[in-house]
Amino acid sequence: MGTRCYNRHCGGVFLDHGTWLAVEAQMRNPARIYPLLNKIGDIWVKNPDLRLGQLIECIKAGGNLHPDLFTIEDDQLEVLVDKFAEKTK
Repeated sequence: MGTRCYNRHCGGVFLDHGTWLAVEAQMRNPARIYPLLNKIGDIWVKNPDLRLGQLIECIKAGGNLHPDLFTIEDDQLEVLVDKFAEKTK
């Protein structure tokens, strides 16, 4: 697989041999952002001694998936956030 460009303006992939492959890019729904950030914020306020990176690592590990945060979809991250919030009530 090639290196993906995740910027909505580039809309393509560089293949391993350097060729650019244009793909149809569709902008993600911006309405997903604040609900997810609010959930993370609620957890963080209850755990203020954690730095943000530490909190995200704890959330990630709590799902036993150890996903690559660069490629995880927001809905998958939200499931991990919900699981972590439930475990740390």
